[in-house]
Amino acid sequence: DAARLRAMDPEVARAEVQKLPGLGPFYSGLVAIRAVGPTDAASVEEPRLLGALRHYLSDDAPTDTATLARRMETWRPFRTGAVVLIRRAAYEDGVG
Repeated sequence: DAARLRAMDPEVARAEVQKLPGLGPFYSGLVAIRAVGPTDAASVEEPRLLGALRHYLSDDAPTDTATLARRMETWRPFRTGAVVLIRRAAYEDGVG
């Protein structure tokens, strides 16, 4: 129920969706983001994001999801859009 998920904090909504059989952290995040449409959801589970950041930021790139989550705090309130743009650029540049 998208309205119910929209009323929740994005992380709580993701946890709720992950209770569905067969959905792990990455796909539950995608479902929650697509269904609810938050502009500030942190998608640290996006499997190609760390590789894209390594490509674009070299030595300044986060090396693990905990460091990525801390870095993403500086992207508030547009973390969802930032991830989409980084992944799109990486796709177009043939990264990952």
